[in-house]
Amino acid sequence: MLALLFTNCNSGTKTKKHSTVDSSKITVATNDSSGTIMKPPTLPDSVIITMRKNYFRISSITDWTNVVNIELDESTEGGEAAYYYKHDTLEKIEVKLYGEISQTLEEYYFMNNLLSYVYERELIYNRPIYYDSAKMKEEQDSVTFDITKSDTIETKSFFRNGKLGYQVCNMNEEKGYFTDFSEKRIINRQKELLAKIPQN
Repeated sequence: MLALLFTNCNSGTKTKKHSTVDSSKITVATNDSSGTIMKPPTLPDSVIITMRKNYFRISSITDWTNVVNIELDESTEGGEAAYYYKHDTLEKIEVKLYGEISQTLEEYYFMNNLLSYVYERELIYNRPIYYDSAKMKEEQDSVTFDITKSDTIETKSFFRNGKLGYQVCNMNEEKGYFTDFSEKRIINRQKELLAKIPQN
């Protein structure tokens, strides 16, 4: 999975169309086969390599000095945020949100106390979680809830000095899935999560 996180799904393929998304004015390309959408890199390869090394460094840490967990009430089925510290430095925030029709994972990685990399994954269920065989019959449907049949949307965003420099997402427009790619949305979400850290 670690290799997948940093694989450019758009390489070596022809694009179908170009569009502009949200107020960030990010020009994106939609891949014919996979529906991949990406922001062309504005960061040097050396910077992206450094960010990747930082991601792998943080991912390899097992002896955290402190992990602060808080409950979140942002979704119908609850959620939680975990703040990972090495000594006095916040290295990572991990958020899990659970809903009736989807679940979300957000991971924020920091380098030199600044946001460096954000990984977001949303599982969109084939049916709501309460959609059992009785509900299926009631609705005259032929499908019950099956998490293995979920659609997955993954977005990977690289930041430098507080600015979004590279972004890729496997969003499939043909299925009607749309994501707010804006730098502002991610930065505001990060600030919102930092504000939730309990004060001693």
